[in-house]
Amino acid sequence: MEEYKKNHKSIDSFSLNEMAITLYGNTAVATFICTVHGKDRSVPFISKSRFFDVLVKRNGAWKGLASHVIRNLPMETPAQQVIRNRSAIWNTAFNNHDTNAVTSLFDTSAVLITGGARQIGIENCRLLFKSLFMRRPDITSYNWPGSIEVNEKWHVAYETGNWIESWTEKGDNDLSEIKGKYCLMWRYLNGNWYIISAIFTPLQCSGSYCNKR
Repeated sequence: MEEYKKNHKSIDSFSLNEMAITLYGNTAVATFICTVHGKDRSVPFISKSRFFDVLVKRNGAWKGLASHVIRNLPMETPAQQVIRNRSAIWNTAFNNHDTNAVTSLFDTSAVLITGGARQIGIENCRLLFKSLFMRRPDITSYNWPGSIEVNEKWHVAYETGNWIESWTEKGDNDLSEIKGKYCLMWRYLNGNWYIISAIFTPLQCSGSYCNKR
């Protein structure tokens, strides 16, 4: 706030979006986007920043340990905003174990590739998610988009980011966890954006599941 006052800027409103929190025992990492609407010497402006906060739990309370800010992120095009919002449905639907909601993002001929599976077509993808939710009732998964590039002429887009998935293997007390990178190819069809290919590459693994691979 002092920086804004010093530079003769004022804030009219701000919003926090794309909040994601990852727990590592007594440590947590929170990321979010802060969009600010304000005035710079009476001239309206919009700025966008990404925050990375690290917190630790001490004596039953979460305390801030470190914070990093990437300022002046580029403003997204309408297509990028729609794709980012569509992509966020994946996290909500997956963690609610809502098979229909997850696969509503897929084109009928979509291809899904992971470290241990390759499915072609929306119905095969639907069966995969349904089986996964039944076998691992506590499974959670989060995608963090890093970039979304859109070819407006050909109506296709490319999304890349980080991905983390965790669950408790049968008979275990501790979580198994996989981290890696993902990429989604989107296509604009019938008035909306749909996933036509999804690749999830596991790069790190912890827990008993790692020894079963």
